[in-house]
Order: sequence, then C-alpha cells, then structure tokens
Amino acid sequence: MRNTSYLLIMFQISYLTMMVLSFETQTEVSVAEESDLEDSFLNISTSLKNIKEKIAVITTLLPKAFPTNSSERTDVDQNFDVDVSHYNGTYDSIMEKVEKIKNKVKELKSTLRTLSTTLDSKFGAEK
Repeated sequence: MRNTSYLLIMFQISYLTMMVLSFETQTEVSVAEESDLEDSFLNISTSLKNIKEKIAVITTLLPKAFPTNSSERTDVDQNFDVDVSHYNGTYDSIMEKVEKIKNKVKELKSTLRTLSTTLDSKFGAEK
C-alpha cells in the first residue's frame, strides 16, 4: 500500500509541477499579448484553483503513505520490522517539494493579481 501511495504522490507532484509550468506560461503569454484578457483571467484562476486542490490531495496522502510514529505502523510493517526512519526521510523530501510548489504558487498569485489589475484598468470603465 505504501509503495502505491508513494507512486501516487510522486505522480501528483509531477503533474502539479507540469500544471505550475503551464500556468506560468499561460500567464506570461496572456500578459504579453493582452488579448482576450477576461478569458485568460478565468482560465488562469481555474488553473490556480486546480493547483491548490492538487497540493491538498498530496498533503492528505502523505501521512497515510509515510507514518511518522510506530503506533501508525501496520502489522505487516511490524512483522517485517520496517525502518520508519526511511519513511520519514522520504516524507521530508516530498514535503520540501510541496513547499517549493506552494512558494511558486504564491509568486503566481502575485502575477494573477497584476493581471487582475490590468483587467480592471482595461475593462473597469465598461462595467
């Protein structure tokens, strides 16, 4: 089960990284072209929401995949005397990746605010 959870988490992180890169590219193109900013803003907002949801999924899966104390270990773990410190190291490295992605999302939110301001200044008078 843990190997499956680990693979699922690593897949989620890879997918999330791709989403962040796609989000960055989409944002840069939208700001540079300033064409159809309203649609771009909605697409970017949706992408950011999806990124946040993926982060939530990963942080929910982590404790299940990598228990941090012996009371959370399964009978199978105890029968085979699994070294929990191995899981803790992996857990830490995954959390480090998640933190980097969260920091990137903060940067992207700033870009999104800039785009929002551009939208307001461009279309605010029409409303």
